[in-house]
Amino acid sequence: MTRSPAPLLAPPALIFATTNAGKYRRLREHLNRVECDARVRCVAVDVDEIQADTVRLVAVDKARRACARLRRDAADDECVLVHDCGLCARALGGFPGPVTKFFNGTVGGAGLATLLRDIDDRAACWDETIVCMRPSDGAMRVFSREAAYDGEIGTPVRW
Repeated sequence: MTRSPAPLLAPPALIFATTNAGKYRRLREHLNRVECDARVRCVAVDVDEIQADTVRLVAVDKARRACARLRRDAADDECVLVHDCGLCARALGGFPGPVTKFFNGTVGGAGLATLLRDIDDRAACWDETIVCMRPSDGAMRVFSREAAYDGEIGTPVRW
């Protein structure tokens, strides 16, 4: 008989698996704002990303891969936290979504502006998923933002 993992409650310690220092800074800011007393350490875990139709599927797979890598190094009270997001343009049917990083690196903001050149609908949103997973038994909680086109794509600026 297989046992179900224990419910995943608010963990006292988190391992934020990311290679993006900006994401870690934003996480710390958010946790400080809500006065969260969880210990957080950032570990640069570079895992291959699957190509999938949704950001949620990418984030869940990334969490599983990160947990597999960190299982031996994680304390019993630690959970692995993974965040993934993608820009969705309503006029493009939610594209680029889960391929935003690749799209930005190859096509960029100017290419997106070209795709939308003759389109009036500039509605856009961020599709985001955060996964919290306990390496010891695989218990997982998935938090996804409902796609609501509450922003718009502006003119790209080259920095």
